[in-house]
Amino acid sequence: MRSLAVVMSVAVVAGAAVWAQTPRTTPGPNTAPAPMSTAVDKGARWLASVQGADGGWGQDGGEPSSARPGERLESSGNDVANTAVAALALLQAGRQYQPQVERALAFILQRVEASPVDGLAITDRQGTQIQRKLGPCIDTFLSAMLLSQIDGRASTAALNARVRKGLQKTVAKIEKHQQSDGSWNIAGGWAPVLGTSMASRSLFEARNKGVAVDAAVLKRAENYTVSALSAPPPLGATPGQFGPSWDFDPKGADFGEWLRHFQAQVRRNWLIPYAAMILHGHVVLRVTIHRDGAITDVTVLQPAELEAFTKASVNALQASAPAAPLPQEYPDEKVVMAVTFYYNEKPPK
Repeated sequence: MRSLAVVMSVAVVAGAAVWAQTPRTTPGPNTAPAPMSTAVDKGARWLASVQGADGGWGQDGGEPSSARPGERLESSGNDVANTAVAALALLQAGRQYQPQVERALAFILQRVEASPVDGLAITDRQGTQIQRKLGPCIDTFLSAMLLSQIDGRASTAALNARVRKGLQKTVAKIEKHQQSDGSWNIAGGWAPVLGTSMASRSLFEARNKGVAVDAAVLKRAENYTVSALSAPPPLGATPGQFGPSWDFDPKGADFGEWLRHFQAQVRRNWLIPYAAMILHGHVVLRVTIHRDGAITDVTVLQPAELEAFTKASVNALQASAPAAPLPQEYPDEKVVMAVTFYYNEKPPK
């Protein structure tokens, strides 16, 4: 039996671009959807098959029978964060999973609605595996991301109203508890910066759905991301272990500020696959950015051996449209860049 860690990979492969912070270009009516891969279909069917009777998922599936025999779990029972990630994956896998998504939605909304107005948490469950890795309030961030995606798409008007109310409540919690540096790096976790990234994404996604979001909060989150990208790595860290590098001809123009903000934008929309915890690789892409910031022609020049790395890299660029307008002194109407995404690899000097 597979661990629920597969949820992370399914979410990436099925639609990592869903977690974008800026409006996306809608494909034309004649654009055929990409066929779902066998791996994604198999993963989605497995997720649906192990959903708990309460609509949730936990570390090793949603039902006790789905747990691997003899496996020592870090936490037991179903929780909000794992349920939100599984529902996001199924939401992107196709409308055939709408019943499972709405059961998960009921699980999450029950806890959002019961949570106090004050405080960032939406659940009284503490010490789950995903909280220890991504921070104690990851449940709130992932729930906001899911509610943003379902807002306006639920099966009934009454459910849509509950979704919007729950989204507004989670957004208010996230806004209120932003740290002074613009982050949500609260009380540790294995990778709290990923929690901050998800908090930021959820606010941008909610704003795109018409929910009122404080512009000052978004700006502080943007500034934090730019600052984090500019800071030297911590002592003992491997420089460039994860990150994109950029190769283009500035033709004498100063791209410094523009590039810092575009890097931050791409970072926020880059959902690193769970597999990067143990595997490595890199992806080389070519992208065209026009004078007005429009992003076109994202092309794979060199894929990674693991398809999930390639898809996550492409999605990160596509979901970052539009970029800021090019620097005024740049002489051409568009710039073509080669962008390399590194996963557990140090870029060459």
